[in-house]
Amino acid sequence: MNFLLRLKHWKLFLLVFGFPALSFPVTLIGLLMNSDPIYYIGLIVSSSAWVFLVFWLKESGNYLYEQLDAELTIGSNQKLFNFNLYFVLFYSTLLILYFMVPENDTFNKVYSFAIFPMHLYSMYSLFYAIYFVSKHLTMTEGKSGKFENFLGYFFMLWFYPIGIWTIQPKINQLVNR
Repeated sequence: MNFLLRLKHWKLFLLVFGFPALSFPVTLIGLLMNSDPIYYIGLIVSSSAWVFLVFWLKESGNYLYEQLDAELTIGSNQKLFNFNLYFVLFYSTLLILYFMVPENDTFNKVYSFAIFPMHLYSMYSLFYAIYFVSKHLTMTEGKSGKFENFLGYFFMLWFYPIGIWTIQPKINQLVNR
């Protein structure tokens, strides 16, 4: 997945935002026409873009972590970072299955009970990933890892359709040096 770090910003934008935006009308048409195959195609295209975004965060965070000296990474937990992103993918898969399985199925009854704590942890996981990547990007630029130094990157990653245009060229620069 290292190719995600080498993509130009506009290609990454199309991959994680452009194609899902185009697949949304397909999903909506499939839903309105009560056509399961069209609905599932739109859902899969949107989901694959989400997978690319999560793997871009994972690869970015791991690459930036490895670029720093050991004494700078004290307090950073790369294993927790990776676990959290895998959890987000696991939860997203369960969420998609929840919408694909018939309503009176046992899976939906069990999942409905577990959705709230899993959703809260998934939200925490995404915020931790954004925090991790933005902090390590700031530290690779030679600044300290204080929150006020990476606050801008944090919000750019949170609003990734805008932030990709600024952050990906910086990551490209780091990868190509």
